[in-house]
Amino acid sequence: MGHHKPVVAHAIGCPAGIAPELTARMLADPEVTAAARLVVIGDARVLARGARTAKVALDIATIGEGDALPAGDAPVLIDLKHLDPEAIPVGALSKPSGDFSMRNFRMALGLCRDGVADAVTFSPFNKASMRLSHPAYEDEVVFMTEFLDFQGVAQEFNILPQLWNARVTSHVPISG
Repeated sequence: MGHHKPVVAHAIGCPAGIAPELTARMLADPEVTAAARLVVIGDARVLARGARTAKVALDIATIGEGDALPAGDAPVLIDLKHLDPEAIPVGALSKPSGDFSMRNFRMALGLCRDGVADAVTFSPFNKASMRLSHPAYEDEVVFMTEFLDFQGVAQEFNILPQLWNARVTSHVPISG
């Protein structure tokens, strides 16, 4: 039996911020793509803008929503075709940015829930934009427990070699 990489569903975060650039940099990093099969969820135009900003070339297969994942371990983009990046202001809050992030996050969680992916990651979200899309949005942990109908205790831990970090606060803007 052959060894397969873990499948990680990655939601592109806020399209008006650094999320597309960070996603593109991650996809261009051979160490990252060697460790896991990345299934990126978003819009090809947003990812392309991130790649231009990051000055990286991407080698990623693109499929549509509902298409089966291609065989192999290479990265793949599920292109939802749901946001023209020229339609949103960079660096500003907007409902379309929140809608984009929320849809990507929901799909990533659904892929994991349905056994298609082994884990979910995301590039930075703008919580204020997400609240314009989903007013009840508190944070990622609360949203995940609600989306997955999880009834236990959920907490956030970030783990690196020799470093564990637990979140004890959430960033809430004073204005905006």
